[in-house]
Amino acid sequence: MGTGTDPLVDSTTRVAEAFLGLLDAATLMLAADRSTEEGLVLGPVPPGDTTQSVLWAHNPAAEPTSDVTVTLGPLVAAEGGSMGADAATCTPERLEGIAAGGSARLDVRVDVPHDQRPGTYHGLVLVSLAPQAPISVRVQVLST
Repeated sequence: MGTGTDPLVDSTTRVAEAFLGLLDAATLMLAADRSTEEGLVLGPVPPGDTTQSVLWAHNPAAEPTSDVTVTLGPLVAAEGGSMGADAATCTPERLEGIAAGGSARLDVRVDVPHDQRPGTYHGLVLVSLAPQAPISVRVQVLST
């Protein structure tokens, strides 16, 4: 709180406290049940099979978050291969906010097409409340 002696100091203090409160409310921590420093690792999986994992979105703030949009981008390989747009999903794609101190489960699933070339495929999970911190996803597709 402000000192009460200078209106400018009091106003500046209130603005700083409000800004810090907004930062706290926008904080979102993501954790995966099969993660590494490199992000979420799925597989290895043969073509025609499915691999999946869970991401947890944690809200450590004292206030609930606004609605959260989750997007899983396409999976591509360094050799130029890619999986179809519908091969990788993250559900739900929208969370109606996360309670203060609460968590929400996000299911990441990759349905590898039957004719998918073997290789390592990479993608990103983007979360609207943490756009500066995408989660990398890696899937190893095996030879048949």
